[in-house]
Amino acid sequence: VPTEHTKGIVVTRTIFGNVLVGPTAEDQESRSDASTDENALSSLLASASEIIPALGSVPVTAVYAGLRPATERKHYRIKARPDRNWITVGGIRSTGLSSAFGIARHVFGLYSEHGEKLNPIVQPKIPNVPWLAENGPRDWKCKGHGEIVCHCELVTEREIRNALTEPLAAKSLSGLKRQTRATMGRCQGFYCSTRLAELTQDHFDAPLSIGDDHV
Repeated sequence: VPTEHTKGIVVTRTIFGNVLVGPTAEDQESRSDASTDENALSSLLASASEIIPALGSVPVTAVYAGLRPATERKHYRIKARPDRNWITVGGIRSTGLSSAFGIARHVFGLYSEHGEKLNPIVQPKIPNVPWLAENGPRDWKCKGHGEIVCHCELVTEREIRNALTEPLAAKSLSGLKRQTRATMGRCQGFYCSTRLAELTQDHFDAPLSIGDDHV
């Protein structure tokens, strides 16, 4: 249920099948602190259990937090500065989810008043981009994948090696996670980190392993 500070707790499923619960909204003065705390996590678990009781016994595998700029006032800060070729659109909190199109139309109006004349495309051709998850069968279902390195997310050795050698090769564990989802499952890399250290040796700018020493 939406409150004065947030649009409410949402339970949603990602395209990968994982379940997300959140968000919270905490005001703070720091512009760099994106840490999480036990109280917020407990509150989310309690709220999620009220919506779906079975979630109360499901372990949490990862938490995410981020920062967004806010203002001391509740209303939006939208102002045009034609002398600087600038339009400020700030102070947009949770209500931006439902007001995004209205804000966009308003900003377009401000630009039309002060900026160059625009000639919108009457019938734009929007390319149809297939969902990556539907682009083909998962590699673990195909022959010759080598081995399954990350059992939580079913990431294969072939997927790891491809991500390390392709033109936009992963140069860090973070990059490898984004390309393959390795270490993003229930164990958060507890079981596959050693094998990943072996496969990524000589590929990462900051290696996971050096000889027999693992860091």
